[in-house]
Amino acid sequence: MNSIYYRNYWGLFADFVEAFENLTYRNIPLALVGNFQSYLTNKAIREVMKSETLTPYIKNQFQHSDEIQPFFDRYLKLPTYRNKGNNKGKTLILQGKSDHLRFPIETFLEYFHPTKCIFLHPQKEVTNNFIRQNIGHVHYLDDYKSSDITSAKIIEKANGILEKFKKHPVFSHEIFKGRFLDTIPKIIELIIAFEEYLKKVPVSCLIVGNTNGVYTRTLTQVAALKGIPSICTQHGIIANEIGFLPIFATKHAVFGEYEKDWYITRGVKEDRIEITGHPRFDRIFTHHPISRSNFLSKFNIYPNKKIVLIATNAIQNKAVLQLLVEKLMLNPNIEIILKPHPKEILRNKIKQYQQIASISKSVHLSTKMELNDLLENVDVVVQQLSTVAIEAMLFNKPVFFMKDRTNYNMDDQYYFEKIGESAYENPEDLAKKINEYFRSELYRKIYTQKLREFKNYSYPEMFAGKNIANTVYKLTGTSPYQAPESNFEGKLIKDSNNRIYLIENGMKRSIHSNVLNSITKPQEILLVKESKISRIPHGLKIQSL
Repeated sequence: MNSIYYRNYWGLFADFVEAFENLTYRNIPLALVGNFQSYLTNKAIREVMKSETLTPYIKNQFQHSDEIQPFFDRYLKLPTYRNKGNNKGKTLILQGKSDHLRFPIETFLEYFHPTKCIFLHPQKEVTNNFIRQNIGHVHYLDDYKSSDITSAKIIEKANGILEKFKKHPVFSHEIFKGRFLDTIPKIIELIIAFEEYLKKVPVSCLIVGNTNGVYTRTLTQVAALKGIPSICTQHGIIANEIGFLPIFATKHAVFGEYEKDWYITRGVKEDRIEITGHPRFDRIFTHHPISRSNFLSKFNIYPNKKIVLIATNAIQNKAVLQLLVEKLMLNPNIEIILKPHPKEILRNKIKQYQQIASISKSVHLSTKMELNDLLENVDVVVQQLSTVAIEAMLFNKPVFFMKDRTNYNMDDQYYFEKIGESAYENPEDLAKKINEYFRSELYRKIYTQKLREFKNYSYPEMFAGKNIANTVYKLTGTSPYQAPESNFEGKLIKDSNNRIYLIENGMKRSIHSNVLNSITKPQEILLVKESKISRIPHGLKIQSL
């Protein structure tokens, strides 16, 4: 562990869990399932966390990263289940506002049959658009909450423990204490609600999008006490290990070997990691983006130009971004497309990007076009630290990195470190390297091979939805997937929107519009109801027949 902050954080969290070991409710340790990081956000506390002056106050001194998960495993509840026997209930899919599950609707339709799955949403008034009756039954935790909750005795007990740390620079801080004590009634409310829910609804397996918040941590622990296994899917790139450790679920479904190796170095047992990929990337392999000609016409770009896509990640230093754009614009053969992060668009934080786009007619701002349409049709992608870089590689696009240490702090490690020389802190150096890529065939070959090796290491899967459904089967002996009855094997079918598919091995393979002209007998294409087609899993897209 190189970072003082991380050494202090993990040691302090361990001390906290240990000190409050007996502060439980219905056998759930309250200190463990709370979001410890949220108690430390005060500026004064964070300054203490960055200082070695805190070290003498920390009892659990972790010297190596592989000590982290084993410590917390001593307090975690893990289900006692049999791999092929826990099949009486349905798969419970937690779909909340901040759960980060991020499954596309096709995944639910194709691999999680409504007779075998249930969706649990935290609140009735914040219904997620993906939760619809034609996908599966929807339950709301609000219906299982109790209005008669007394936590006064537990808060009193917590205060008694805190009294022992009057001279502690963090545990004695009024803001730390206040946030922790305020969280206790909320955790108790969740424990009661989850227990009531699981008492009334038969569940065989649980799927969540993260376990770094109170909601999901509490649910996995209550489920574990009832022998119900859980799967946590990876919600993004590991840029800050605090958001990914400790793991609470029975199985963690990760992108690739990078994450598997990373978790093992943090002391996670190998059998708790499943390499599945993530369903939100499945569309890269199964769907056809818009054509190159349509793409160029939307941006009014000439076909002979090289297009650089800069996908932002809530970039703080806009001056660095502007300098990169200015340096790239010195090459008259380059066009630039700026794509703000979805959160920036949602919060209307794009004014500075508009100013940068005004530099030249060759700089374009894209706020509405789908990412996959952009990635399919550009020549180079510039990224900082997000899954866009992985998605670009899956489209076989070269990716260069604008590295800013203020935007990551994972114990001084960087997710794309293995790519090495393509990550630049100086925008002028980055612009030179992009120009070299366009100019030098030898460099293109060398760099393409390097990216291919990284892609195979970081994301080897294509059908993550299927992989996660198979993981449910491994844990429970029953699959959430139910193959639709179909007599279309080997045939061409189309839906009401004239999208055409070839049914092959029980999967529908979309056919590119360029190929449709080669189909000489359109009368042999069967028109099929959308309700039937939607339940057939997607296969690899077809570029040619």
